[in-house]
Amino acid sequence: MTSLLRLDRERTWPLLSLVMVPACFFGLSRVVPLRGEHFLVAALLMICAWSSKGRKFSLILAPLTATGFGYELFPLFAGLRGKVLVEQLWDLEHLLFPIPGSSTVSLSDLLSSFSWAPLDLLAGATYLTHLPEAMGLAALLFLRGDVPRAQRLAVGFLLLNVVGWCIWLILPAAPPWYVDLYGLGPIDLSAAPSCAGGARFDAFVGHPIFASFFERSTNVFGAFPSLHAGSASIAAIAGYRSTRGTRIFTLSYAVAMCFSAVYLRHHYIVDVVAGIACAFAAYAIAGQLLSLKDKGQRALVPHARVGEAI
Repeated sequence: MTSLLRLDRERTWPLLSLVMVPACFFGLSRVVPLRGEHFLVAALLMICAWSSKGRKFSLILAPLTATGFGYELFPLFAGLRGKVLVEQLWDLEHLLFPIPGSSTVSLSDLLSSFSWAPLDLLAGATYLTHLPEAMGLAALLFLRGDVPRAQRLAVGFLLLNVVGWCIWLILPAAPPWYVDLYGLGPIDLSAAPSCAGGARFDAFVGHPIFASFFERSTNVFGAFPSLHAGSASIAAIAGYRSTRGTRIFTLSYAVAMCFSAVYLRHHYIVDVVAGIACAFAAYAIAGQLLSLKDKGQRALVPHARVGEAI
């Protein structure tokens, strides 16, 4: 009987994936235009369904995939956001991170006031790869057999972004580049997304990679907290107790991301600090949720054995 159930499950999941995954993506296409990366993820999910190990990995991939699609759907809730903060965040930045002797220049202003081609390349490449970095780390941990840490990273990543999106709605905030272009006056809700310092990355590589990415931005006023900094930070937290090479890479990537967010003029330092704090909170909550899940599963084991004995 057990072998028949296993055989049925091994046949059913792949067949269901051939129906459910395209159906979900068709539903998404009614809201946002599908792009190449969407089809790539759909293909990956369907391929994973054809093996037991692949199905286990798809459970880890699911929260990360949901994060990407959740961001695409953010405009549906944009009408719920509160008053956009412009001058308030600018004042807070200058209060907490001032340049001695100046009341109009903050540390973030200073960091973004100069440019160097190698830094432009590093910052641009870092800023564009926060989601692939998290997915790659989750896959690496899974392949190494550290499934609990991979699960915690994936669930924490989703929680981090959900919390960030909620803050974006409650406390929408203008990024530094908006102040550079429009000033601290009345908010212009029609402002188009800008790649800001990312334009230097595009000029360096000779192709509008950064511009094409940010012209699809679903929320101009999502500066606080910085989910780019948060995403890199939660990956560094998950990778800290892994191998030495993983620890060095994820920590270095997180530092580079925090610097890039400010250097490219997309975030203030206060945004970055808030993103890091959200990352620690999300990772801690994810650990508690998964711990409760494990305890619940262990509590069911004795009952299952009794049922089998009867």
